[in-house]
Amino acid sequence: MTERLYYLLMRQNLLTIHKHIMSIVKKIFHIKKKARLIIQKIQDYMIQQTSGKERRFIVGKEVLYHNLAKESWYSRKLELKWRGLYQIAAILLNRSYKIADQGGVL
Repeated sequence: MTERLYYLLMRQNLLTIHKHIMSIVKKIFHIKKKARLIIQKIQDYMIQQTSGKERRFIVGKEVLYHNLAKESWYSRKLELKWRGLYQIAAILLNRSYKIADQGGVL
């Protein structure tokens, strides 16, 4: 093959490769756009399903204890933020609960 013919073939191959890469890039853009729309729809659906629902516990359900009031003024980085494995012993007013450990009511 002559040098010129070789150059033309290489150029044609490079152009073909470039076109192929550009078509892949366009596809990726559309796939990314579709994925964003699907994620947004799912997030909106999840928010719609959970809005207005309050977390309610039933007697006997196992829970962890977290002292939120203490956390606001007391800072120990290495101390555990959640304690125990307690059970709901009774349901009080205003979404308050009485919890019990294995030994009895706290």
